[in-house]
Amino acid sequence: ATTGGGAAWASQPMPSGLADLEGISCASATTCEAVGDDTTDPGVILATADGGTNWSSQPAPSGDYFLSGISCISATTCEAVGESSPGAGVILATTGGGAAWASQPMPSGLADLEGISCASATTCEAVGRRPLGGGLILGTTNGGSTWSSQPVPSGVAIVYNISCISATTCEAVGSDTFGGAILGTTNGGSTWTSQPVPSGVAAVSGISCASATTCEAVGSDTSSGGGAILGTTNGGNTWSSQPVPSGVGPLEGISCLSMTSCEAVGENTPNGGAILGTTNGGTTWSSQAMPPGAGGGGLGGISCVSAGCFAAGAGSGSVGGLILTDVPNIHNSYSPLIPVRICDTRPVDATVAANQCDTGANTTMAAGKTMDISVTGSFGDQSVPTTAVAVVLNVAAVDTTARGGYLTIWPTGERRPTASDLNFGVAASVANLVTVTVGSSGEVSIYNFTGTADVVVDLEGYYAPTASDSGEYVTLSPTRICDTRPAGPGVASNPCDTGGNTTLATGSTLEVPLGPTVPSSATSVSVNVTATDTTTSGGYLTVYPGNASRPVASNLNWRAGETVANDVVVAVDPAAHAISIYNAVGTVDVVVDLSGYFTGPTSPGAGFTPITPVRICDTRPAGTEVAANQCNTGADVTFHAGQTISVSVAGTFGAESVPSDATAVVLNVTATDSTTNGYFTIYPAPQSPDPPTISDLNWSAGRTVANMAIVGVGAGSLIEVYCAHGSANLVIDLAGYFT
Repeated sequence: ATTGGGAAWASQPMPSGLADLEGISCASATTCEAVGDDTTDPGVILATADGGTNWSSQPAPSGDYFLSGISCISATTCEAVGESSPGAGVILATTGGGAAWASQPMPSGLADLEGISCASATTCEAVGRRPLGGGLILGTTNGGSTWSSQPVPSGVAIVYNISCISATTCEAVGSDTFGGAILGTTNGGSTWTSQPVPSGVAAVSGISCASATTCEAVGSDTSSGGGAILGTTNGGNTWSSQPVPSGVGPLEGISCLSMTSCEAVGENTPNGGAILGTTNGGTTWSSQAMPPGAGGGGLGGISCVSAGCFAAGAGSGSVGGLILTDVPNIHNSYSPLIPVRICDTRPVDATVAANQCDTGANTTMAAGKTMDISVTGSFGDQSVPTTAVAVVLNVAAVDTTARGGYLTIWPTGERRPTASDLNFGVAASVANLVTVTVGSSGEVSIYNFTGTADVVVDLEGYYAPTASDSGEYVTLSPTRICDTRPAGPGVASNPCDTGGNTTLATGSTLEVPLGPTVPSSATSVSVNVTATDTTTSGGYLTVYPGNASRPVASNLNWRAGETVANDVVVAVDPAAHAISIYNAVGTVDVVVDLSGYFTGPTSPGAGFTPITPVRICDTRPAGTEVAANQCNTGADVTFHAGQTISVSVAGTFGAESVPSDATAVVLNVTATDSTTNGYFTIYPAPQSPDPPTISDLNWSAGRTVANMAIVGVGAGSLIEVYCAHGSANLVIDLAGYFT
């Protein structure tokens, strides 16, 4: 197993009012829970879902208590233990990721609990001491509905911590009348047996087992009051002392990812926190550097996952609770899905399966109606985790009845923004790609401005926090990689207009090679797909990886004679290094422009930060519905053929902001008030040629049309927008950025 290796530990931001943190447990590199006390009302629980970028307090049951240990079996299910006033043990549990914690029933006559370890969602062991002295061990096999006392060998004064490798096999540590104590069970706690502890150990306070036979324990020695480290490779039949670096005080916690790789925490002498690491099963331990000013009161708990470790303790001076990590670069990465239909408000029939949007109140959307849809959980054989911060959706409006209609899509629970994602007229069938933050309860909201419309939503993928490089975005110079029209003026010869690749007929599928700029390790690509020379109304294209079955989904919809475009983020067929495009009906020419790709596990790129959509550019005159902005003052007004304007995409926009080091932005771009057929090209400057031979948004005269675009950020944090024909007003809504 690998960890962050302790090469660089960093402090993480803490809520105010914390006094001390004692325990921490991480289900992944992004999801952790920590416990301790605060300065006003003892008893605090903190949680992070983004690798510690943000820690927030969670609601705990009322009462005066101090929490010292926690064990999380998953991102949602945890048990925490401690001591309540006036000196009784307490056990709290959550099955909702900390949204609610509940007290669990305890046997009477218990003083306090120090540590806990859960082998599953139902089986846990907790340890501590009895009111008049003596070690205490409790067990549950039903998720904490009942806890029962287990026999502790005589002479054990207190049990500090425990590590369970399975429902039956655990090791516990503490102290007895002679010094340190180590106990073991192989029958789920029916019997506990004392194990031999090397001489000179004053107390054993932390333990971590990588297997049923291999464990490491930490504590303090009797001679100098310094740290002690013990190891066993035979299930506790024998324990041996391991060398501790000089200057290390008592050690409190340890976490082992494998039989060779462990990290331990505690105190330095005379003060300050200590972190030690081994990669050879304890043959040697090395001290690791603490961040400046961190850990003045020492570190009490540590939890390691494959990407690295998180340690909790007390800060220095006026700084209360402290959490450190050596997990590198937590960021939001993209996971592509095979497109799956999750919402369709049309009545169920042979072509429309029953779903969350055609039952109950979720039906055809009337003017002014808002509909909330779930975007996390299971959808067929695919799923979106509750930790997802944003989803990528292809949203279509069909059977529309009003001119000037639009849909707005935003995270449920937030105020509806002044933004539009999809614009339509009468009897339209229009689609657009949308990247939207996941709102409360894992939902997003859809608002219909006017008239009635049926709404169809296909889920394309999601962004979630991770420490892996996989799913990061790399911006490319915008390039046309496919055009099925015959080569000639404006159409260069390419893989899609030679050989058998030409205009798509009904039911035909085109394989589009991605070319050398996309590495073979790429997981997905961002492309703008345009349908032109269309012959049949009701036509649509489906874009998907050719190594998967063609999904029941659509990406572009059109009426006869229209030229329409839509951005698509699609998984790559790794064997063919290509994507596939299926034409349902009629004939159509297809144009594909490549703007970037998402990385594989070993190729770094940029992580995504979603924001609530905010309007950053509108060339229409300022008025009742149009605020003054960078695009409707001075020379930046209604676009004309051949004109290019620069739009700043970094800085502060209302309540949202984009840093100057952003490498790309996610935009929803709208053309309105158009006088002739035309298109916009959006790109980072400088480019050669300038503008590049691509299009991002195509429209018919008089139509209002929107399209999402992932655009690289150019010099000066600017993007360029070029108008090819006629005139049109430009509206840009910002939905997120990559750094």
